[in-house]
Amino acid sequence: MDILDENFLSGSSMTFRVNEVVKFLNLTPRILKHYETTGVLKPARENENDYRKYTAEDVIKIHVAEQLKTLGFTSREIGDYFSGRLDIEDAYNKLMEIRERLNRLIDVIRLDICPDEHIFSFTDETKDLCFVKEHPSTGDIRQKYFFARETYSLAVKSGCVCKPGEVFFILTRNAISGNKTVDRPTIDICLPISKAPKKPSGGGRVEEIVRKKSFMIKSAGHANSVNELYALLTAEAERRGLTLDGNTWAVSETGPNKKTARHTYTIVAAAEIKED
Repeated sequence: MDILDENFLSGSSMTFRVNEVVKFLNLTPRILKHYETTGVLKPARENENDYRKYTAEDVIKIHVAEQLKTLGFTSREIGDYFSGRLDIEDAYNKLMEIRERLNRLIDVIRLDICPDEHIFSFTDETKDLCFVKEHPSTGDIRQKYFFARETYSLAVKSGCVCKPGEVFFILTRNAISGNKTVDRPTIDICLPISKAPKKPSGGGRVEEIVRKKSFMIKSAGHANSVNELYALLTAEAERRGLTLDGNTWAVSETGPNKKTARHTYTIVAAAEIKED
């Protein structure tokens, strides 16, 4: 059989050899062997020559497994998925995290294509266990990155485990009131972590940071324009009839530059929305 019709597979009683399956799914025999070794597949054998025989269900299973692999699932998680041992709620949460990372990267690339554009959006309430270090407030972005490096060092020495895929964010408490910015003497550098030490050292602390539903702006502008972004954010909030009140947070996100293939950055600034 030269071409396998995917729509024909479900409910089919036909069996397929290795060369047919790898051609259909554009894989290698080694990948099929891997799925057999990890227990995802248990292909039957032809009596006369011991060749593997794959059923339509096997082919569909490999197809699904490859999709899960591209989404970051490990071999063990894929095996647990098919055996029914995988916690489906955990799997859902993992996929939502992947989607969020993809959305962030899409915005980075979009702003690289259209650097004069601003992206306004909303973010739902989030909770992060963080290693937090308080620092003097400063408008110098380079100084903020120095504070961030210091916080990273303290977190490592304290025995923290970083949360994969997350970076530090700068939290300024009660920095906006009724769409007006308020000067604050300190900022918190917050590093999301997945494991906390019993006794943090170096003046840092472990805290669950709650960022309420917020209005957010993304820009490919200069890194020292965070205050300008907050001015744009509050103006747009007023235009939309929103009242910003409470904490603000800011972070930079990186992604590939379309011309140099090197990393570029976007600046993200967000402020909590006052709830009725």
